[in-house]
Amino acid sequence: MSSDPACRPGRSLRLRSLLIGIGALISSLVLLLAAWVVRIEWTHLADSEAGLTRARRLQDVLRVAEMASRERGPANGVMGEDLPTPAGSLERLAQARERTDAAFDALHAQLPPGEDASRHLGDTRERLKAARAQVDRIAAKPAPQRRAGELRQAVSDMFEVIDDLAPVATRFTDEARQAAPELAGPLTAARRAADLRELAGRLGSLFTSALARRQVLGLDERLAIEHLRGRIEELRQQLQRSTSTLPATPQVAQAMALMQQRYFGDTQAFIAEQLRIGMSDGRFELDTSGFAARYVPDMDSFLLLRDALLEQALTQARAERDRAALRLSWAAAGAGLTLLLLVSVVVIVNRRVVQPLTDSTAIVSALAAGRLDQPVPQHGARDEVGDLLRALELLRQDSLERQALERERQNLIELLRDQSNTDFLTGLLNRRGFMALGGAQLPALHRRGAEIAVAVFDLDHFKLINDRHGHICGDAVLDAIGEACRQWCRRGDLVSRYGGEEFVILMPDCTVQGAWQQAERLRNGVASLRIEAPGHPAPIEVTISVGVATCRPGETDLARIISRADTALYAAKREGRNRVRVYQEPAPGERSPA
Repeated sequence: MSSDPACRPGRSLRLRSLLIGIGALISSLVLLLAAWVVRIEWTHLADSEAGLTRARRLQDVLRVAEMASRERGPANGVMGEDLPTPAGSLERLAQARERTDAAFDALHAQLPPGEDASRHLGDTRERLKAARAQVDRIAAKPAPQRRAGELRQAVSDMFEVIDDLAPVATRFTDEARQAAPELAGPLTAARRAADLRELAGRLGSLFTSALARRQVLGLDERLAIEHLRGRIEELRQQLQRSTSTLPATPQVAQAMALMQQRYFGDTQAFIAEQLRIGMSDGRFELDTSGFAARYVPDMDSFLLLRDALLEQALTQARAERDRAALRLSWAAAGAGLTLLLLVSVVVIVNRRVVQPLTDSTAIVSALAAGRLDQPVPQHGARDEVGDLLRALELLRQDSLERQALERERQNLIELLRDQSNTDFLTGLLNRRGFMALGGAQLPALHRRGAEIAVAVFDLDHFKLINDRHGHICGDAVLDAIGEACRQWCRRGDLVSRYGGEEFVILMPDCTVQGAWQQAERLRNGVASLRIEAPGHPAPIEVTISVGVATCRPGETDLARIISRADTALYAAKREGRNRVRVYQEPAPGERSPA
């Protein structure tokens, strides 16, 4: 038999190791779960911060648009004044330009250098400088020499500055919606309020030429005025519907009421009267400066509504950010407390279970050795402790087996999912994955008015490569083509090995000219490849033929678009290969191949 000194340390070490193993396993699971929860809340916090940042940038863009729009008033005024231009009018124009420049500088400072929005803003500023120069040239002429056409063109140039800011505002609005969907309502309504202010400003600017020359409104001007009045009314109804779905706030309600009273009440009557004069004899009682002084202040009601809606959006974004930060704090605190509780449980179990069981084992060993003089401790529950330890060991083994089986099941599911949608050779989407993802994208792209193109290409004389060099070389070529697609296709393009040596690319937000350029770049890139293949001493050179087709408005049948691109591909092959051809719609009376 074993002696007591030899038996007791080994048994004690085994039980403590088991306890430490179980504690470490449970700690790992708890930490993984805690990390998962914390990561989710961290993502929510990051999205909330991003939504707040984008909403603030949108606010700055709308501020720039507001200042540029306000600049039109004094600009129209100096173009309507005869020489010498009053000093007050020149001072008002200079101040308006300073405010616009300050708004541009403030927005530019918020944007990271090199960002598309920053470059776009620089281009817009250059357009503004050109428009200002045109205003200054007209204002330097005597009033009789100012032609109606150049006045209208100067006003139109100032309009284009605002139009040029629209893509930047749309981008920040979309980014804010993606990061924080709850901001979609107030931001959309704020954009509509800003658009109303801009349309109202354009409506007033259409009177500039007639006011400056004291002439009746031309037919084009009258038609444009009526069109704008209808567009303003339509946008007002849309704004009312948008705000009706938002949480009610006193600021928004007051701003809406003020807009209805001032612009859609008093100011509409004023515009109707000026339109009547412009359509009868052109004897306006106001010059351009007087018109602006009467008309422009009532347009501020749009800005009050815009600012109230933006503040509502920013308040929601800040509240969501604070809630996300609080949830993150609670998740982190909960994880820490759970881990602390787990450590405490391990310590208690070691003290209340493991140590008594170790002592009991030593006593049993001593009794087996015949040492009857050793006192028996008064534990009173030796059997229950033994049952508990055996139950814990079974539970631990069962838990380990379930965990291993679950990991194996998840890995198998992921492997099967990837294999079902991915081409094993190139790592690109296979035909099934491409048709599923591409078909799902088309309706969404159509809803936002995106232009869509599809390119189909295959390798020229690929069968000769397989026949001459073997399928291993052919596989190396296909793999290299997959890498070339990843290198030269745009981010966001959907690329697939459609079958054999045929590949398909879905290009969202791409005109036919852009698709042709993209296909040419890919074709040149492939032609420059020197592909190393196993067992083949010299690099293999390949070319591709590409067919390009665009998606017709509202078309969601991806197979038909691919068929048209395929038709263009066969035209490229017929013309000698290694070229790009764009699908041409058939003339009336001809039969379309797709």
